[in-house]
Amino acid sequence: MGFDLYGLAPENPKGLKAPHIDWGANVSDEEKGKYFEQKDKYHEQVPGEYFRSNVWWWRPLWAFSCHKGDNILTSTDMDKGSYNDCHKISKTKAKRLAKALKKSIKDGSAEEYERRITDEQKVGAEHNSKVDEKLDAIKDEVIKATGKKNIVPGEYPNKYKKQWDKIYVTRKWTSSYPFKVDFLKEFIKFCETSGGFEIG
Repeated sequence: MGFDLYGLAPENPKGLKAPHIDWGANVSDEEKGKYFEQKDKYHEQVPGEYFRSNVWWWRPLWAFSCHKGDNILTSTDMDKGSYNDCHKISKTKAKRLAKALKKSIKDGSAEEYERRITDEQKVGAEHNSKVDEKLDAIKDEVIKATGKKNIVPGEYPNKYKKQWDKIYVTRKWTSSYPFKVDFLKEFIKFCETSGGFEIG
């Protein structure tokens, strides 16, 4: 799952045209590759048109944006930013949010947030490696008991499935959610030049 953000009125001072491809025709891999290469270049030159993030990167980025923009974004904006239901953020809010996020880089709070998230990821990864060892031990027991090497947890006998579930829920998901200041900078550039945006 990912989050696709589209600028409502992206700044395009050079009047560049977005690349186009007719997906209905028999398009070769070479043509597809060329199209995506052109699209990447276009987005570099018109950064306010489109911003994409997978769910793992988006959650911490949006949480930080909500924290720094708590006097800019409404509670509805903050909530809707976690869903792909085409919620719109106005141009004024987008510009003000970009300014607040720039300030967070200048005052060091963005870098501090990155350090905290990175530390939490390390702790989570260490914890999860121990959890995985326990899950692997259960899998070994299941294989011995059933003789099935490729068995998945959903097919475990009830006794083992209960053990597996009890251990699995102790995983720390913080290890899966990264945050980098460089990615924040990309989002700032998008906000600044998007003319407002839609989260879809």
